[in-house]
Amino acid sequence: MNLHLDRLSYCLNNKISLIHDISFNCTAGQLYGILGPIGSGKSTLLKAIARVWEPTAGSVYWQKTNLMTLSRRQVSKIISLVPQNPSIYFDWSAYQMVAMGCYFECKQNQAAVIIQDALMQVNAWHLRNRALSQLSGGERQLIYLARAIATQAPIILLDEPTAHLDLHHQLTIWNLLTSLVAKEGKILLVATHDLTAAKRFCDHLIIIKNGICELTGESATTLTDECLKNIFGARYDDNQRYFEII
Repeated sequence: MNLHLDRLSYCLNNKISLIHDISFNCTAGQLYGILGPIGSGKSTLLKAIARVWEPTAGSVYWQKTNLMTLSRRQVSKIISLVPQNPSIYFDWSAYQMVAMGCYFECKQNQAAVIIQDALMQVNAWHLRNRALSQLSGGERQLIYLARAIATQAPIILLDEPTAHLDLHHQLTIWNLLTSLVAKEGKILLVATHDLTAAKRFCDHLIIIKNGICELTGESATTLTDECLKNIFGARYDDNQRYFEII
């Protein structure tokens, strides 16, 4: 099973190009990190893949099916998007939020099993009756991930899932993502600014700058000195073991 992007582009108001001619392949059972400077187009790319924002050019294929030919409801069965800092419009419980992931497709007895399983996978069953407004940022992120799991979509896209979280919750999220890939064979694409975590946890990296895919490759070999310099204007000090601006 594979996901293929073919020259995907998105223009704001058909005038301002946010991503341009992006092409790459993703295979099942792999975790992909999407890296790039602020404003490089990472969030736009995820929204275009999920068709939250309709691409202005190009195609997205899942097992040779062009997702541009499907309805958004059909696409939602294949791709689940976890946006960055989702707004809370209703003070639902954690259980109700996860239930939204299987609202359209499941009978009530089936949904109960799926919801419990999703919450158990992210170790958040004990939060099921808590209101979202009463949860910490890290706890809410677990609930949003559980909702994505409940959709049973083979592809999950995550936009900055560890932003503003403490170290414990960051590692918890990354470990959950690697587990989803290893145990369930899903395709996960994660937009992040955490280069260290991306290199450690991701199988492959997709490097974007100014809306253009500059580089793709295995995580162990992609973040070279040249890449850090040209994309991020930084370098890694091997002796001190930290990044610094060039």
